[in-house]
Amino acid sequence: MTTLRIETTNSVWFFDEERSHFRRVPRDAEEVFANDDWQPYYGLEIDADTGAFTVLLDPDGAHRYRSYTLDAEIPVDITANAGEPTVAVEVTDPGSSGADTEEIRLTRSSE
Repeated sequence: MTTLRIETTNSVWFFDEERSHFRRVPRDAEEVFANDDWQPYYGLEIDADTGAFTVLLDPDGAHRYRSYTLDAEIPVDITANAGEPTVAVEVTDPGSSGADTEEIRLTRSSE
């Protein structure tokens, strides 16, 4: 099994690209893989310029996780309401019948 590993501020994401399954674990957790911990995904989009990545959770891409790699520079406009390291944002597509939730990981600087 070839596994892609992506580190974010709070989590480590593992992607089994051959089976199209992923799992996310807290950064301080043991890296133990149970067979039932993996979830299916239908696409992985990685933006090398920004460090952002998006995991498509269903075939049509209506539900997704969006996050940033550990070393990414987080855009200023999403850090304005950064009370917590993880913020769930409701995003409504005008062409869809419902909202989908994006997860955004924020990195705090110690300035």
